[in-house]
Amino acid sequence: MSISNPDIKRLYALSAGRCNLCNLLLFQEDIHIGEMAHIIAKNPSGARGNYKQTNDNSYENLILLCPNCHTIVDKNPNKYTVTELKNIKHSHELSIQQSISNKNERENDIDALNILMKYWNFYDLLVLVDTLPEYINLNIYNTYEVFKNFEILFPQYRPFYNTNLENYFTSFWKAYVDLLNVFYEQIKHPEISNASMQVFTQADLNSNIWLNKQLPRNEYEKYYSKLINYREEFEYSYIKFLNFLKKYYSEVI
Repeated sequence: MSISNPDIKRLYALSAGRCNLCNLLLFQEDIHIGEMAHIIAKNPSGARGNYKQTNDNSYENLILLCPNCHTIVDKNPNKYTVTELKNIKHSHELSIQQSISNKNERENDIDALNILMKYWNFYDLLVLVDTLPEYINLNIYNTYEVFKNFEILFPQYRPFYNTNLENYFTSFWKAYVDLLNVFYEQIKHPEISNASMQVFTQADLNSNIWLNKQLPRNEYEKYYSKLINYREEFEYSYIKFLNFLKKYYSEVI
């Protein structure tokens, strides 16, 4: 049985994405270096192995480490016993909780925004949608992937503490997702039985997808108009969110 998604979320959240041994942040630039190490080895022959407890992928039997500390821990099972690793994990998670509780709500929101702004292409979004309705670059999806990973790895930051911040963000996010959802649509081809025609072409060498000019004229015009509307809604919500951040969260803009 693999490690469950809830246990992954819990492990990363309670560890604040840091190695439990050396406290190293496990996100370096665009690289994730975290390793979910087993306290009692999956196999009896492994470090701290126990034939009565094998392949235990539960949260209780996992500790979040960097690659170096993972190697150190497994090469020194006499020093890093089951009891010692559980104590290290408990102490690390407790220190994180104490640190978070000592921060006010604004500081937590700023921490969350700083993480997002570091990894997603927020400032590129207006340029990316500017080519609509003719075409759009697949980099538009970067923001979606980053935020979904953010929700998994840092659930303690969702939703934002500040109600206004959350409302502006939610409006921006809904408009963004509504726009993305258009690109998954297909229509029935009027001349081919039991077949469909893609509304958008496959990505070209520049990672652009185009509104398919081979569509029947009425369908082409329908999607052309739909994309203009979605683009305008997105631009409006994006600018409102951006202006709110500039006014109240200038630390992250």
